Amino acid sequence: MYIYGPGEEEFYGKERIGQMGNSDDLIRQAREMLECVTDGPWGVPHTSKSGTRVFGPDLIHTSANGDDVPVRRMVATCEMGSQHERKANALFIAWCREGVPALIAELEKRNG
Repeated sequence: MYIYGPGEEEFYGKERIGQMGNSDDLIRQAREMLECVTDGPWGVPHTSKSGTRVFGPDLIHTSANGDDVPVRRMVATCEMGSQHERKANALFIAWCREGVPALIAELEKRNG
């Protein structure tokens, strides 16, 4: 069950973040959340502002002279908590891009 602070329910949207229910509800909600996220894998490079930035796969951009140049795409920046907590948040967010689909597959396999 989610507990909202003042104004949070309207901000986050009741339909998007509903009550946690049984495994079928969790699978449905997880699939809905994954529908629009960018491709993975996501990662936290050691060079990323003390490990608090999450990046997706590089986008290949063709420069004016015709060279293919990899461009790093940032997914999220974690700015809340201690340095240790920010890094843990970034690693968790990065893990979720592939971990959540893996958990969905495992739940579906167990539920038959």
